[in-house]
Amino acid sequence: MRLSFAATLFTLFPAACHGFGTSSSRRTFLSQSSAALIVATTCQQPAHAIPMVTINEFRTILRDSARSIARVEFSGPRQETVIVVLQDGTTFGISDVVDSSVDPRSPLQVQAMCRENDVPVKFTDLEALLQGKGRGKLYTNERVQQANLKEQERLARMAQDEVDRQEALKRMEGQL
Repeated sequence: MRLSFAATLFTLFPAACHGFGTSSSRRTFLSQSSAALIVATTCQQPAHAIPMVTINEFRTILRDSARSIARVEFSGPRQETVIVVLQDGTTFGISDVVDSSVDPRSPLQVQAMCRENDVPVKFTDLEALLQGKGRGKLYTNERVQQANLKEQERLARMAQDEVDRQEALKRMEGQL
């Protein structure tokens, strides 16, 4: 059963809800209700939060059951966000990854641990960059646009001529 906000405040702070006539009781009520509101909102985790483990716990998981890990995904500008996907589809993150060249908690060290245990690794941001086409050329001059169009048509004709030449060569070899 869910209670209203006022009923919840009354059950949590009954002394503060009596006697709203004086300024001290209003001040007490305001401070206690704002404290209760802050506590109520900060204790809840967001719905999209995933469970997190430390590097040492991840090492234990790798050592005990590396085959249960489907892949490890790195993302973020410095690959500091590490998400582990298990074979059954569940995911968890590694919480204490530090971007450092000498720290054993660095993303490269995590990748090395995965490589030693034959766990597939995926760098999501880098793969997205490699698959992207990028921006096309922007020509403001009309003559340059027309020249580019003619160049593309010329390259297409040359490619078709090469295909035709290869087919003719195969036909000639077949006749001999």
